[in-house]
Amino acid sequence: MKKILIIFILIIIFNIISIFDISLFGIRIFRIATGSMNPYLKINDIVIVKKSNNYKIGDIITYKENKHYITHRIISIDKNNVITKGDANNVSDELVKKSNIVGKVIYKSIILSFLLKIKIPVIIIFIILSLIITILIPDKRKVKNEKKN
Repeated sequence: MKKILIIFILIIIFNIISIFDISLFGIRIFRIATGSMNPYLKINDIVIVKKSNNYKIGDIITYKENKHYITHRIISIDKNNVITKGDANNVSDELVKKSNIVGKVIYKSIILSFLLKIKIPVIIIFIILSLIITILIPDKRKVKNEKKN
């Protein structure tokens, strides 16, 4: 029962982070929208990105350009800028200021994309069901203690 509750809580956390575009402990979650990073990242893969002060050539980063987020691989670095390129692209991107980097990809997952597809109303139903189940199923420790008395 506790495992189900933990899963529901994780679903809620993932949705809140992705829907409201917030950072939690320097971590953000993004869904890959294009095939520019094929074959490593595919459309609808989920990446977990963490802010870092140390980027190197070969790292996959997410950066903000205008109102869009782009996840590409670093191919060149200088003091204040990086140049990135999608693995499937023929041409590198424009110069990216390090201040525009959101973070480095630390994890990719296809399974998390399922969790993020579950929208808030469904999550509320899951929470209500899990609370009902938690309330209706007696705690085994309490039952054992009552039998001893």
